[in-house]
Amino acid sequence: ISDGTSSGQDRRISSGYDSSPLDLDGDSDNDIDYSATKSNITTVFNNFASILDEDDYLYIFVTDHGNQESGQDAYIYLWGEGETIKDDEFADEVDKINASQITIVMEQCFSGGFIDDLSGSNRTIATACDYDESSYAMGYYTYNEFAFDWISAVAGEDPYENPVDADANDDGIVSMLEAFNYAEANDSQSETPQYYS
Repeated sequence: ISDGTSSGQDRRISSGYDSSPLDLDGDSDNDIDYSATKSNITTVFNNFASILDEDDYLYIFVTDHGNQESGQDAYIYLWGEGETIKDDEFADEVDKINASQITIVMEQCFSGGFIDDLSGSNRTIATACDYDESSYAMGYYTYNEFAFDWISAVAGEDPYENPVDADANDDGIVSMLEAFNYAEANDSQSETPQYYS
């Protein structure tokens, strides 16, 4: 995530900047080990490749900015001046993993351009927009709209603790498709969320 464990200012907030928290789930254990550089992404996926197997499930969530190279070729902006990773390069990293299921949620602009490279038999991919579209924040730019709705669907409540019921078939589980359907239905921005499974 951003600058990793550095205490430098790396997150924009309404009144300026601060340092991203290292404990994302509030359990007092740091959840961040690395900054979001290309070499660190390779390190993390090499580590995952050595420990994950067909009994494991990998969930990848990509947030922040992306761009289009041409056609369906897209890339993600990483931490550091000029740092990016192209869709085929990211797919090469994900292809190292031998998990039974890999779910990838991407909210950056042009994220739909990653689907053709990332698709596979054990993959679920949800993107905020198509390969030729921007992805938009909501309201005062606090949250990306698609990511806000996706996370709310999976969590059962939004960040303001308003209940969210995305369990369309009432089986007590919010599937990735149900989360996508909820996010797509509640996305009021000029973007076309994409889903592959």
